[in-house]
This record gives sequence, C-alpha cells and structure tokens, in this order.
Amino acid sequence: MPASEGLPLTQLVEERRQIMSRLGRLSDDRELCEAAAQRLESRLQSWRGSGIARASTRFKNKVAQGVDAICRVGADRAEILIVRALSITTGECQFTVSMNGVFASDSNGWTIDKTRIYVSGLSPLIDDAADILRQMRGPQGGRMFFDREDSFLNARNRHRFLTVDDEATPPTVLHGASRVAQTARSKTFPTCTTCFQILPATGQCDFC
Repeated sequence: MPASEGLPLTQLVEERRQIMSRLGRLSDDRELCEAAAQRLESRLQSWRGSGIARASTRFKNKVAQGVDAICRVGADRAEILIVRALSITTGECQFTVSMNGVFASDSNGWTIDKTRIYVSGLSPLIDDAADILRQMRGPQGGRMFFDREDSFLNARNRHRFLTVDDEATPPTVLHGASRVAQTARSKTFPTCTTCFQILPATGQCDFC
C-alpha cells in the first residue's frame, strides 16, 4: 500500500477496533480510560492509516541537527494511555519514523510498506517525538521506543530524547536547541488546563 493511500475499509475498521481494545486493557481506572477513549475516538474518525506526515509539531525547528537533544513536554495521563494503545508491542512501545510519517512496528529490521499501519496525527506526543528524531537523525528518521518511565528513546543508541511530564510543562529543549529555539525561549504560550497542549489562536484545544 503506498504511504499516501488509506487502508481498505474492512482493515481500517479492524485496526480501529484493535486500538480501542488495547486502550481498554491499559488501566483499571475506568474514568481515565473513558477520557482517553473519548479523545482517541474523535481522532480516529478522520484517520485512514495513511502515511502523510504532520506538517507542524510543537518542536518544529527547535532541535539542532545531528545533536542528541534532551527535551521535555507535559501531557495528562489520558494522552500517555493513547500512546501505549497505538503501539502493537508491550512493555516498551515501538514506533518507526519514516519520511512518510510514523507507524507502529514490532520488528528490528525493515518493515515492508504494505504492512505498515501509520499512526501519524493520532497522538501529539508521538508526532512531537517523530519530529525531534528527524531533526536529530535527518529525514530518514528511524526506530524509537516509549518506555515505562514515559520517555521516548532513540533505538539506535538508547538516548532518552523526550520526557513526558504529568504536569503543565511547555515544550522545552533542555539540550541541543536550535538557534530558532534559543531565540524563542523567552516567549510563553497558553496551554490547555486538561491535556497541557499549547492552545491555538482560537483558544480551543485541538486535542480534547
């Protein structure tokens, strides 16, 4: 399947079912699962499993090329559950970043195009991590893990490049910032009080 095409309808329905099923098994906190499910179901309505990369993330142009950056960002527990539900591996969640987007993976080698299930656009955290990895390694990206400590790691060297805080932490580059990010450090941005994502100019959160 070309990256720009969506999944066949029957497969798309089944993939959506499996994602929601995994989400329901991740926590005994029913209220938390319901909040995450409501958020994810809204995103899945327009999801087609295609590999069109996100045009912009909260870390766009903020990381210097070729540097093992160290970044932090805030998210609520519902967003963290969504990341884990989109993974097809247990323990450390594995994703692969390509020039076409991000897909859930479970192998150490090359994944042929027709078996790739792209999850680009379903999680701002995954999209952020993918963008940072591309800035560090180049547009070819590579594999990354989301570990049990809620951090994204570069599979190549186990470098922890993005840590997710369970609090209202703005997107921050602690090490390896680009000149653009260094210039913008003094600026502050309003964030959503529910999921801690930066609010657009409308003031309405795009993720809740």
